[in-house]
Order: sequence, then C-alpha cells, then structure tokens
Amino acid sequence: MNTFNANLFASVRLDRGFLLAMVKQQKGVIVHISSIQRKLPGNMTITYSAAKATLTNYGINKSCVGFPYLFFPDFVATY
Repeated sequence: MNTFNANLFASVRLDRGFLLAMVKQQKGVIVHISSIQRKLPGNMTITYSAAKATLTNYGINKSCVGFPYLFFPDFVATY
C-alpha cells in the first residue's frame, strides 16, 4: 500500500487540491511523471508498475473528459 500511496494517491490528492483553482483561473498545468515500468513490469516491481500504469491511465482519462490542465510527456530517455 505504501507504493500506491507514494506513486498514485499522492498525485490524485494534489490534483484535487489544485485543479479547481486552476479551472477557475483558467491557467496552470499539472505534469504527472510516470515510468517505463508501467509497460515493462518485472517480478520485483509489480506494485510499482501497477501504480504507475494506473497513474498514467488516470491522467489520460482526466484529460479526455475536459481537464486540459494535465500533461503527460511521452517516454524520455535519461542517460
């Protein structure tokens, strides 16, 4: 449960705290950082992968139903 608290529920709580003010002011952007693990889960990272996959889908669905303040960058290689 700690993995979901840190990687999913914290983002959802922050969204709830900021989105109403952003909609009212008609400005602002929330960027969710996910992980490639959402697509390539391993045996040792099952809960982390599930939390990141859920966060990605949450953000995509929110932006599809009229919340243009959420932004998901695509995969970015960090070497």
